[in-house]
Amino acid sequence: MEFQTFLARQEFKIIKRRFRRGKKQGSKMGYWTNGTPPFPYEYNLDIKGLIINEEKLEIYNQMKDMFLNQLLNCKQIEWKLNQLGYLSPRGKNWTAKVIGDILKDETHLGKIISNKTKGNFKKGEKVKKNPRDKWIVVENCHPAVKTQEEHDKIIQILKNNSIKMTSRPKRVLSSLVQCGICGRIMQLHSNKYTTSLTCPGYSPIGEKCPCFGIKEDRLLNIILPLIDEYIDKNYQDNFNNNKEIEALNKQIDKFKIEYKKIEVSLNKIYQMREDGEYTKEEFLIRKEKRQEELNQITLKINNLQNDLRSSSIENTKQVVDNYKFYKDNWKDELDSERKNYLLSQFIDKIIYIRTKEDKDNVKIQIKLK
Repeated sequence: MEFQTFLARQEFKIIKRRFRRGKKQGSKMGYWTNGTPPFPYEYNLDIKGLIINEEKLEIYNQMKDMFLNQLLNCKQIEWKLNQLGYLSPRGKNWTAKVIGDILKDETHLGKIISNKTKGNFKKGEKVKKNPRDKWIVVENCHPAVKTQEEHDKIIQILKNNSIKMTSRPKRVLSSLVQCGICGRIMQLHSNKYTTSLTCPGYSPIGEKCPCFGIKEDRLLNIILPLIDEYIDKNYQDNFNNNKEIEALNKQIDKFKIEYKKIEVSLNKIYQMREDGEYTKEEFLIRKEKRQEELNQITLKINNLQNDLRSSSIENTKQVVDNYKFYKDNWKDELDSERKNYLLSQFIDKIIYIRTKEDKDNVKIQIKLK
C-alpha cells in the first residue's frame, strides 16, 4: 500500500508537469490558457481563443475615453460607471482597482502573455513576479481594442497619478478612529496650525460620506475622559478585586495534586496485581474506581481552565495592565507617535459619528482589544 501510494504521488506530479507544459505550449500556439478572459473579451471554444463582446466593448471604450480624453482618474471613472448602472465583470459595482487593472492589461493589445508569475497562493506559496524576459508573449492572437500608443499613455498617466508614500510621524489618533457611518478609517490632515480628521468615504456613485470632520485636539478632549470613565465602569473594579482569578488557580492546583496522588495509587494497584496480591476481580474493581476518579478530576481541571480562558478575567487583566501603562506614561510633552502607541495598546478602534446638520452632537463609541 505504501509503495502504491508512492507511485500515485509520482504519477500525480508527472500529470501536473504535463498540464503546465501543455498550458505553455498552448500559449505559444496562440490559444487562450489563462483562465477567465479580461473585460471586454469572451472565450470561444471553437477557435480556443478570445473574441470581443460588443456590448462590453462599448463600456470599455467609454472607460478608455474618460481616462485618456476627459482626464478622469480611476476613482472618478468608478463613480461614472456606477451612476450609469453598468456592472463590473463579476456583476458587482465597479471599483477603482478593477478599472486600473483593466486599463493597463496588455491582453487588449492582441497579445497573449503567460508565465508572468511563479508560485500558487492557494497552496500558501508566495507568488513572485517573473522577470519580463521569462514571460511568454505571443502577438496578434485576437483583435486588439487599444493601440500601443494608447497603452503607453495609460501606463504613463497611472505612473504619474500613483501616490508616493512619504514617511511622516504618526499623529495621536492615527488608524484609531473609524467613521460610524461608512466604516472607513478617518484620515488626518495636518498643517502648521492644527490637525483635523475627515472621512475619506464615498458611495459607489461618488456621494461623499455625510460624516463631518473634527479637529484632533477637540476629539482628544472628548475621548480621553471617556476612556477613563469606560475603564472605571467596566474593568477597573473587577480587576482590583482579583480574588476570583486566585480562587480558580488555587482550585486547579488542588485538583492537580489530587490527580498525582490517584495516579500513584493506580500504579500500586497494577504492581500488586503483578505480585499476585489482588485477584483479577479485585484488580478490576479497584482499577475502575481509581480510573473513574482520574476522569472526574481531569474533567474538573479542564472545566476550570476553560472558565479561566473563556471568561473576561484574563482579558480584563491585559486591558487594565495596558491602560495603567498608558496612565503612568501619558504626558502632555510626549510626541504624537508615542501617544499613539500608548493608546493603541488597549484601544481597538474609536467609532465616531458627527453630521453637518448636528455639529455639536459628537457620538463616540470606544472598543477595546
